[in-house]
Amino acid sequence: MVLSKRFKYDGKPIISLNELQIRMKKQIEKKIKEGIYLFENVPCCVCGGENFELLSEKDRYGLYVPVVICKDCGLIYTNPRMTQDAFNQFYELEYRK
Repeated sequence: MVLSKRFKYDGKPIISLNELQIRMKKQIEKKIKEGIYLFENVPCCVCGGENFELLSEKDRYGLYVPVVICKDCGLIYTNPRMTQDAFNQFYELEYRK
């Protein structure tokens, strides 16, 4: 269960974005939609558990970034997350912009 409506994925940012940020956000969303940026489900890196609850579905920019809490040990982490290849490409091409 998501903490509040504010954290549901709707593509809307929580903060104001400038023109460049809006352009980069659209570029990232397109790559996700086209399967260029892939996601993977991962177990908890502390306890190995797969029993989690969804807390949030988006980040402050309105991008899809699901955050869960492990019900076994309490670790909060992103799941599913981008694959390593997707992360590498994202950080090389879009992150700083």
